[in-house]
Amino acid sequence: MKEIILLLSLVLANNVFSAITVVGNSDASICYRHAELGASSRSSISICRASLADKSLSKDLIAATRVNLGIIYNNALKPQLAMGQFNLALLNESAKPEALLNQGNSFFLLKNFSVALEKYQSSLLSNIEDVSAVYFNIGLAYERTGNIKEAISYYSKSIKHTPNFLLALQAKERLLQASVLNKAVDKF
Repeated sequence: MKEIILLLSLVLANNVFSAITVVGNSDASICYRHAELGASSRSSISICRASLADKSLSKDLIAATRVNLGIIYNNALKPQLAMGQFNLALLNESAKPEALLNQGNSFFLLKNFSVALEKYQSSLLSNIEDVSAVYFNIGLAYERTGNIKEAISYYSKSIKHTPNFLLALQAKERLLQASVLNKAVDKF
């Protein structure tokens, strides 16, 4: 059950913070909205793929759409397919921070937490805009590796940047309560 909650937390954080905005009424903007809303359907994937076939899209929009398609693949629990899109997006500097963050999410889904942590740190070094999402995901990865102290620290950093980040607040509170319970049990 704990694993399902953590996976759901990651997917929710991914949906809210990692999509690259594409405006207008094109397939690329529809792909963005699907990624932002947490879609994982075949029709969402088809829309994103159709936008990638649009020869009029700029290189930046193609890279953004690749990130958004990768997010949809992660939402569909297909991290290998997602990583292919993120690798292509990394070829464009404007998409690099979000591509790195979402690559981290793919490695998290694959339970390769050390590489996920490396990708998350790289996204911070690439000046990702929403550092609270990265800190939250780092907290999740540390929690999965059993490093509760670091997990709480990164959840706290996430909350510092976005005080109303409900998922981070809940994760931190859950770990703090578990720590208090463990200390009480250790006394007996």
